[in-house]
Order: sequence, then C-alpha cells, then structure tokens
Amino acid sequence: MWLIDSLRKLLLPRNVGSPPESGFSDVNGDVSKDSDDLQLIAPESGEVPFPLVRPRSADILTTLAFSVNEAKKFRKDKDKESGRESLYIRPNKLLPRLNTESGRLELSTFCIDEIPEDAVPVFLATSAGGVSVGRVDFLPADFLERSLSLDPNWTPHRHVDVLDWPTEEDAQKAIALQLSVKRPGILWAEG
Repeated sequence: MWLIDSLRKLLLPRNVGSPPESGFSDVNGDVSKDSDDLQLIAPESGEVPFPLVRPRSADILTTLAFSVNEAKKFRKDKDKESGRESLYIRPNKLLPRLNTESGRLELSTFCIDEIPEDAVPVFLATSAGGVSVGRVDFLPADFLERSLSLDPNWTPHRHVDVLDWPTEEDAQKAIALQLSVKRPGILWAEG
C-alpha cells in the first residue's frame, strides 16, 4: 500500500482541471468537448494513480511498452562501431498469441505516455500480471509499417493490442524478428 501511496503523490496532477497538451487527461481533469480523439474513463478503483483516458483512435499514441517478465527473454548484442552492449528482446517473445474469446492473433502492449519513467516498472508489473523485469518501447509506426494495426482497448488500463498478424507462422516470425532488432530493451531487475 505504501508503494501505491508514494506513486499517487508522485503522479497526481498539480494543475487539476487543465488537460496536458498531449491530449491525455488525468483522472480529475477535463477533456475538451471538441476533442474527438479522447474518451474519459472512470477509474475502476482508487488504486490506479495513472491517467485513465482512452483514445478513440491509435493516432495519438506515442509509446507502447512490451512488458518482459524474465531477464532471459533479452539477448545482448554488441554494436560493432561503438562497442556498446545493448539488450534486445528475443524474437520468439514478440510472436502474437491467439485470443480464444475474440479469435484474434494479438500482441499485448501498454501505452506508457505521460507516466513518469520511474513509475513505469510498477505500472507494468501491476498491469501485465504481477511481474515485470524490463520492457521494450515501441513507436506505433514500428507496427504500422509492418501492416499491423493497433487496438487501444484499455482493458486492462492502457492496454493496446497489436492486431492483423498474418496467419502463416513464418510471416509472423519474420515480423517478430524485424521488431526485435528495432528497439533496445530496458532491464530494471534480474529475474
């Protein structure tokens, strides 16, 4: 509980009532009536200190985090020019899963727009099933360039499904491989 209280102090807005410029609003803020892209979502409980606005379209999303629950899902690569090591997600971890309710192939991501960097690990751990040791941040264009689409369904909060995967396994693997080398990962805990 102390963690939630600490996050609430860190994340609650100082200017309640004035929405941030990016188009998202906090729980207590107003969404302007002329905004067709946003829909205010009421919190399911008082335990969610993050902005709870769902976009009506994926066009305003800027950062989608893929949560990683084990450090071994990353691989290290060394840049030949700089000599620096970077972490990249293993391609097989970016393959879509079949949602048995909807029948869709989906890759689960979370929108982390406007969440302070030091609060992202806690947000992903609570939203993605309790364990998160790292993440890979993608831009929406990373998926859209590969003919995939985004469904910002916000179930759970800030959840965005990556859809329209090809049904052929080889084509899925090719896309996952391209995505795995697109963005380096961030590891904040061994696990």
